[in-house]
Amino acid sequence: MGPGVLNKDNIAESFTNRLRIGLTIKAFGDGTVKDGIGAHGWHIRPDLDLTHDLLSIESAAQTDGHQDTISSLRTESAVVLAALYLIRAICTFYDIKKSPSYIQHHLDNKEALRRLNTTDDATFFDTANPITTDYNIWAAIRDATSSTPGIHFGTHVKGHQDEHNPIDSLSPEAQMNIRMDKIAGDCRIAHPFPLPAKAHLGNQVSLTLNGHIVTTKIHLQLRTALTAPSLQDYIKRKEKWDDHIFSMIDWQAHGSYLASLPFPKRVNVIKMIHKRNLARCSSKRQKVALAPWDVGWTKLRCTILVVLLSLHQTSDPSKDGCHTKAQPHQSN
Repeated sequence: MGPGVLNKDNIAESFTNRLRIGLTIKAFGDGTVKDGIGAHGWHIRPDLDLTHDLLSIESAAQTDGHQDTISSLRTESAVVLAALYLIRAICTFYDIKKSPSYIQHHLDNKEALRRLNTTDDATFFDTANPITTDYNIWAAIRDATSSTPGIHFGTHVKGHQDEHNPIDSLSPEAQMNIRMDKIAGDCRIAHPFPLPAKAHLGNQVSLTLNGHIVTTKIHLQLRTALTAPSLQDYIKRKEKWDDHIFSMIDWQAHGSYLASLPFPKRVNVIKMIHKRNLARCSSKRQKVALAPWDVGWTKLRCTILVVLLSLHQTSDPSKDGCHTKAQPHQSN
């Protein structure tokens, strides 16, 4: 997780003393993602007085994850995992088997907190769907909480409060969140290349496609892996394109536009594609759906949209998360 900053020689003993007598330990953290690269910063302390850093361990690290799918949820979850691994290491070294201490994790991501608060051994594998986004790191958190002494729970702190308020006027918890966002951002900038997703402990299943571990949108990525090669070959043959011409098309831009369309408008676009006749467009509203492309490229446009419809069909959102209704993850 990167080298920690030890602010006192006997800091580990301070942690062990609190763990043995059952006093609260606080953990803070924040994550960041930009241009496919993620990082997380975290801070853990046995001292509840946040006005000084005499007793604390603080660090930052790059978050593993595929550059096309890594999200803030994964980086924020990595914060929890880092704190858990540190506490477990201290307990292992000092032979602490059990502790009545509360380990309070402060985060601004509500979904990461919800996952932390739903890692009970008896129910986890009944409620956590293995195809949910970033299930592997969620399962790793479950594994760590079950093997780390203490009672772990999460507390929400609103993020980016300094955007509208002087930092000195904010609560110590909010100030710590801003500080973690800063060190996470510095760490991300220091690592210009993405870190591939890795296998985590506690996972019952892992899926690897094209050399990388799939951690999100599993339905979509399976469909893409199975259908994309044949569809791409079909287009190249049909349009008589070589690999160079095919790679010049900004597929991600076209895909993002198609995904942004409301479902009824997307249906209308598909109808027009199959008819191959823009003249049948019966309303101005339908014409707007194809406006971003040059009219002279009708044939190319239709071909592209057919492929994108196959590659960008979204999975049932009710299947992402728990079998019970899952709340959307939020960062603020």
